[in-house]
Amino acid sequence: SQDDVYNDILRILTQFMFNDEITAQYVLCHLISSVYARVNDESLGKFTLNMICHSIPLEVLNEYTQNLYSFFECLLPNSIYIPLSIENLNTSSFVPKKDYTKNRLSSGVLQLPNNTHLVLDETKMENGKLDQAGVMAISDLSELIKTQKLSYDFQFYKIPYNTDYPVCIISEGKSLLPVSDQFTL
Repeated sequence: SQDDVYNDILRILTQFMFNDEITAQYVLCHLISSVYARVNDESLGKFTLNMICHSIPLEVLNEYTQNLYSFFECLLPNSIYIPLSIENLNTSSFVPKKDYTKNRLSSGVLQLPNNTHLVLDETKMENGKLDQAGVMAISDLSELIKTQKLSYDFQFYKIPYNTDYPVCIISEGKSLLPVSDQFTL
């Protein structure tokens, strides 16, 4: 029955959240969240969650994030794991861009079908400097999280497209990206 499935998922999530059932319920709310309406440029239904893994030892954190994402993959039809390292932010193209020499649109990491869950791993962030592309990547991610719109870059102008990407950010401290809610593990 549906109650059994709910209870089983909640029990597993509670174990992932170190036996904190309230946190597990927040994660479950995040997993079922989706944009159901747009009013005055506000996306209703989005629920961006920041999981602050403050008390998890560094030697365990990488395995924890991978196992949690693997569990999400089992539950969700579409998901993507994006490590937010300096190198990844500086070198990856996050939004689609028009290449006028080839006369085609080059895809970006965030060009995904709706209802794709993004798991952003800020624990991969190391000391270093973001270049212009990295700063734009953070800006594009922030815009996506706040407005649930992805602006395709046509070099001379940008065209925003509505999206519905639930975002979960895993970090060691407070996220540098905007969030709806956060909790500490």
